[in-house]
Amino acid sequence: MKHGRITMRDTQLWIEAPPHVSIRLRRLFGGAQRYRAGVFMLAATPEHAYDLEWFRERHPLDRGHPLRLPLPSRQLPLLHNGEASAA
Repeated sequence: MKHGRITMRDTQLWIEAPPHVSIRLRRLFGGAQRYRAGVFMLAATPEHAYDLEWFRERHPLDRGHPLRLPLPSRQLPLLHNGEASAA
């Protein structure tokens, strides 16, 4: 785990990252709940999705598969090749 990992559980994004990435993550997501050292939880919202895409340009966090965030009228691709488009 060089830069970290993102997984989705229920309606939460779990981010596991080493200290140098965790520091930047806490600056960007001040409301992120800290589960334990280096592990954070964020609500899976469109705002967090766009901010995480931006964050991943600098710190390419691993993901097991493309994460999707359901929206009422469309699907917002979350953390999928840096592009957001209607499905």
